[in-house]
Amino acid sequence: MYGTANTDNGGPPERPIDFGVRRVKFPGAVFIFLAIVSSAYGGGKTEEPAADPVAKEWTLCVASFDVSALPASRRIVGEVLAVDLVNYLNAISYRIRVSPEYAYYESATWLRARQEAGRKLAQKRNQRDELLFRGDAGWRYQKELKTVDKEIVTLEEEYAAAEEKIPVVEQKPNFLLTQDNLRGIFPQAPRPGGEYNFCVTQKTDGLLTGQISEYHGRIYMIVRVYAIYARGVIYEDSVLFSSEDINDAMEEVGSRLVMALEGTPRASVAVTANPETAVISFNRAFAGRGRAGPVERAPGQVEVRATAPEHITTTVTVDLFANELAELQINLSPLGSSLVLVDVPDYPGTAVYQGSLFIGNTPLEMELPTDHPEHISVETPEGNVGSVIIPAGEKPEGTALFPVVIPPLAEGRLDRSRRGFYGAWGRFWIALPLAWMASGVASTVIGGYNTNQYRTREQYDEAQIYRWTSIGLTAIATGFALESVIRAFFYVRTSSKGEPRISRNLSRSQR
Repeated sequence: MYGTANTDNGGPPERPIDFGVRRVKFPGAVFIFLAIVSSAYGGGKTEEPAADPVAKEWTLCVASFDVSALPASRRIVGEVLAVDLVNYLNAISYRIRVSPEYAYYESATWLRARQEAGRKLAQKRNQRDELLFRGDAGWRYQKELKTVDKEIVTLEEEYAAAEEKIPVVEQKPNFLLTQDNLRGIFPQAPRPGGEYNFCVTQKTDGLLTGQISEYHGRIYMIVRVYAIYARGVIYEDSVLFSSEDINDAMEEVGSRLVMALEGTPRASVAVTANPETAVISFNRAFAGRGRAGPVERAPGQVEVRATAPEHITTTVTVDLFANELAELQINLSPLGSSLVLVDVPDYPGTAVYQGSLFIGNTPLEMELPTDHPEHISVETPEGNVGSVIIPAGEKPEGTALFPVVIPPLAEGRLDRSRRGFYGAWGRFWIALPLAWMASGVASTVIGGYNTNQYRTREQYDEAQIYRWTSIGLTAIATGFALESVIRAFFYVRTSSKGEPRISRNLSRSQR
């Protein structure tokens, strides 16, 4: 329904009014005004472009390892391990920044921008002050003053903009190694406390170094990563390995180092083994005794191995997932064992050895594992020795007697053989230098006789005497050498008659 609205002067209505839906029709001039205002507002408001992030690269320098604790002949291992680490690190393409690192680079970049803007503004203000002392003409002074004032206003605006504009830091900067590292050159590591200046000098964001030493014939390596943003060590790792396991150890250390420097989500694993003396290893690298971890590792599979004396070795493969802790309990089963009685009936109180370890005196009851053979040796008070090998899988369930029978040698026979061999050997070493000296003297005399133009019968007889003396002493030395060989053969043969005749399981008595 439509109606009309009259104006105050009683003229025709300006606009119709829809009382149902409140539609209002404005004059054309109003629309034109709104369009102008909207276009002006829209034209003045432009979308700001996205800020270009700063600190797009993160550079690491690998310094030489401290190998002063190694023997001089083995110090080359430091450079070899450093090259291996560079090969692992060279595979990293980027690094994910954590909050403290992001805040450091944000503050540092912001501070540098403000310092640079403040430096330019201070220089321009100093230039304005210098105009007063240059003695220029008034018109020239006013002209240059006006120009400098305009530049100062512009620099003040730039300084204010630098204070207000917080820089955007790259969240995933490119990971780089120094060019020297890529060429296999490793600078000398700084002393403790000089890491920051070292990084500033090398123009790097981090430093990797460590120490290499020996521990009971094995190689012990410590790796540390220093970062400028933390003003300290952000990662530290150590590994103990033998020369034969160097490849597995470097793969273990390299994978953990790559994971730490990439900043990727990590997984953790913790292992508890029973008994407490069990040795735990991750991917064949030593991790601890009885308990290991929690240890951060890259997501994926890890081989956990637990070993202990007189227990069955257990190996488990565990799947590790990012941001999760895998806890593993390993209870090693004891090996099967049996009781064995070792005795030497003719020699009570004989010493018993398991391998090279003294166990006790006969008769001796021992508990031995059943999964591998055992070598048991005995030694009588008189010095006679014997041994018995107990095969694997053949040990009785109860108590078994393993007597070792040692037949006595004929009295004095071994001593006579020993003395005969040593005597012949000593005579040989007495005759040998005498024969050598006689040969030298004879060669000199005969040579002098042959070169003498005025030979005499006496000189000929003297040369013959020296010649036959040399031949005789050489023959005697050769005879003593043959005697030594023959007597050594009989000495070994005589001493071998002391080997025991072994009788196993002659009697059994259930415990």
